[in-house]
Amino acid sequence: NGQGHNMPNDPNRNVDKNANANNAVKNNNNEEPSDKHIEEYLKKIKNSISTEWSPCSVTCGNGIQVRIKPGSANKPKDELDYENDIEKKICKMEKCSSVFNVVNSSIGLIMVLSFLFLN
Repeated sequence: NGQGHNMPNDPNRNVDKNANANNAVKNNNNEEPSDKHIEEYLKKIKNSISTEWSPCSVTCGNGIQVRIKPGSANKPKDELDYENDIEKKICKMEKCSSVFNVVNSSIGLIMVLSFLFLN
């Protein structure tokens, strides 16, 4: 079942429709972005979208970057067609981990405690 773990990291690979829509919710963005995620992101950046790649839609895990295909650059924004005029690629940030935050705050706590005891 292709969950996209050991697929080659080809930025131009088309997002596989529907394959990952079911498991995009769990897993902290570590799955490929769902169509819904892509659509939400497109809505959010609709006014700033250009022929340059957009910033990644997430800060960790797998997000999406979009741009207007160079051939469609002169179209008005509201006539852009999601399938034909918008190019999409997956951007993989560092995996989202909840462990990291826990570790961070406990290190802070330990430092504060040891500071108190040393004085």
